[in-house]
Amino acid sequence: MPLVYTLPTKSGKFSFKILPIKISSLRPHEETIPQETEKLIKGFQKNGVQKNPIIVDESSLTILDGMHRFEVAKKIGLEFVLAMCVDYFFKGIEVKTWNRVFDCELKEALRIVEQNAEQVGKGDFLLKSKSFSIKFELSGDKVTQYRKFSKLVELFKQNFGEPRFATSTKSKKDEIVLVPPPITKIDVIQSAQQGKLFPPKSTRHVFPVRLLLAQIPIKLLANKKLDQESADDAVSAYFRSLDLVLVKGKSMLEGRRYDEENLLFFI
Repeated sequence: MPLVYTLPTKSGKFSFKILPIKISSLRPHEETIPQETEKLIKGFQKNGVQKNPIIVDESSLTILDGMHRFEVAKKIGLEFVLAMCVDYFFKGIEVKTWNRVFDCELKEALRIVEQNAEQVGKGDFLLKSKSFSIKFELSGDKVTQYRKFSKLVELFKQNFGEPRFATSTKSKKDEIVLVPPPITKIDVIQSAQQGKLFPPKSTRHVFPVRLLLAQIPIKLLANKKLDQESADDAVSAYFRSLDLVLVKGKSMLEGRRYDEENLLFFI
């Protein structure tokens, strides 16, 4: 049987499962970055563990978080990948986006956007400086809009260098923030079901609880002789031998900021 936990959160009681899932049954909603995948492969092989679980919507098997971990698991031939299964439509789960911050002047940014955006007017794509906010419309469905947004980001990179990823729209003098259109949970599910994936770093999910540093041996996940029930039992037995620690509040870990109100660790 998979492990099931229920924790009180600001949005109510939040239940989730920790279990191995067959890689062939999962549906990503975002593309991956090859260089990031290669880096992670080295980490998996060096440490012999999947450090953090992916996070999956239980009903649709859409991968919400951990696209690169999933890609690594496929490439190194694992049968299963460790997952934290959630009800995606629980009100405490939020889907947000990543803003891109560039060091450039407003007039230069406007020149690039106006030359490449489909239409200028009311819309959801936002270009923001310290003094101005200007919205542009990107035509097409949500994935198409994000592909166009990614092309604009690439043009900005060619002209102004690598951006900084930010969750805020605040900017300093001679900074421009590119704010992508909002994404809904339905957009994410449809993308996964249709196989029409968002570009990398499109979504940023925040959960009421996030499990980190699970450290499950990849030898267990690679065992092709295990059926689902046997794999569930093996993973459950592994984690029951460890202590579960709950850390409250937003935290920094290994250079990454986590906005979750609860972080869980097995030690």
